Amino acid sequence: MTRHRAKTGSLGATVLSVLLAASCSGGSGEPDAQSPTADPDSPPPAVRILADCHEERCEGQLLTGTYRSAFFEPTIDFEIASPGWTWLYAGNFAMLADPSHEDLYAADGIYFLRDPAIASQDCEETEEPGVGRSVRDLVAWLESAPGLDVSDPLPVTVGGLEGMQLDIELDPTWKRTCFFSEGLPAVPLIFNGRAIGGYNWTALPDQTMRWFVLGSEDGVIIVDVEDGPGGVSREDLFQTGTEIVDTLAFSPPS
Repeated sequence: MTRHRAKTGSLGATVLSVLLAASCSGGSGEPDAQSPTADPDSPPPAVRILADCHEERCEGQLLTGTYRSAFFEPTIDFEIASPGWTWLYAGNFAMLADPSHEDLYAADGIYFLRDPAIASQDCEETEEPGVGRSVRDLVAWLESAPGLDVSDPLPVTVGGLEGMQLDIELDPTWKRTCFFSEGLPAVPLIFNGRAIGGYNWTALPDQTMRWFVLGSEDGVIIVDVEDGPGGVSREDLFQTGTEIVDTLAFSPPS
């Protein structure tokens, strides 16, 4: 399981070295159009399929066009209208606007976080007891959580899934830290304990997350457009990131 803005379970490396590494040892998932034997004059496929990653992490460039992330169910179709984005799969799927990051912060981009539970408020790698896992339960907890500034939730439909949209920031007056936050104020947000693709997502200063908390037959999915210190500007990220979110299409239940 990986941690976000924290250490791994062994405290040996940051999650960013696992989830957001800049190199990949194969399994790009691109179709034959990217193959050295492909005809360079042939048109690109109507939908580029990203799948079959056989490494701990795989990544690649996102050219303009239409894509399908088929690493898990539901699959995710999306469109890239402008260059500069990359994709990453390391148990969870992400699209990065800028692969760089600062210290504990994740790279600016869009993250797909499946089956979340509210994270333990004592900062341990477990769930907060007594909190449900529905869209309503998660959003209600976030609205009332100490240490967070949360916008009024708005009903939203994304890619055929219904849910709520809200922006999340750390309250600038919040002082409590976590053992992994290196002295920075922190509020644990969501947790998933899977051995592969697990996470422990945390709010830190100088960072904004636009969350689309969506219900599906396979459980809640949070689409997180995340801006941290450095990287692209918040205005540009939220504009281009939200444009990509508007093109999402989740596959229907089988």
